[in-house]
Amino acid sequence: MPTTAHRAWLKRIGSYFVTQLIWRDGLPYSETYDDIYHARAGAYAQAEAVFISGNDIIARAQALGPDDEFQILETGFGLGSNFLQTCLAWSHSTQARLCFTSIEKHPLASSDYQQAHQLFPNQDFLNSLLEKLDLRLTDTLIHLNSQLSLRYLHADVLWALSKISSGSIDVLYLDGFAPSKNPHMWSLPVCQELFRVAKPQASLATWCVASLVRQNLSEAGFVVQKVAGFADKKEMLTGIKP
Repeated sequence: MPTTAHRAWLKRIGSYFVTQLIWRDGLPYSETYDDIYHARAGAYAQAEAVFISGNDIIARAQALGPDDEFQILETGFGLGSNFLQTCLAWSHSTQARLCFTSIEKHPLASSDYQQAHQLFPNQDFLNSLLEKLDLRLTDTLIHLNSQLSLRYLHADVLWALSKISSGSIDVLYLDGFAPSKNPHMWSLPVCQELFRVAKPQASLATWCVASLVRQNLSEAGFVVQKVAGFADKKEMLTGIKP
């Protein structure tokens, strides 16, 4: 049961609580972490520039055969923008299967997801996702079609990572709130678990270039580098598991 201090940030949906989404100056905002969910330039544009381009997703998808499978892991489902935009790009690029796993400790209500994605071009796909997403469960596998699936882990990041097989992930999307707001998401134990679940030559991308994040990823074993950033961010981070 949430404490009194947390109730202002939450709303009850049946037998469980979800995070109350707040809008400030046209941007979705988390009172839990005192941070915005995406850059002012737009969630889909950020997903495309940072995570899809940062991991060379389209070229890698096009190199796969129809019987191949590709695994992406995201820390911080948030509004689901990265997942939705990746599904669009994937379905236009390949017939291979995409298995997308995302971790989220503080889910939103379906109505908030719908409000955030009024401009998403495939509303039927969005509605199918929301109909199948059961937030009462800590681990849900959703088959959206024969090509696309989402494993949604509604849990603390370390617990969720412990449920993922070693050496199984091709790509990492690191998209938690800022480390100054949510240091646990970027901690060394989390980075070490990310390294464990990643395949050799797995790639990562994140908008965050904080020195502690770079240090923790490097200490965990990743080779990381700063590259040109998106929108008002001068730099972003990419990396690889050697």
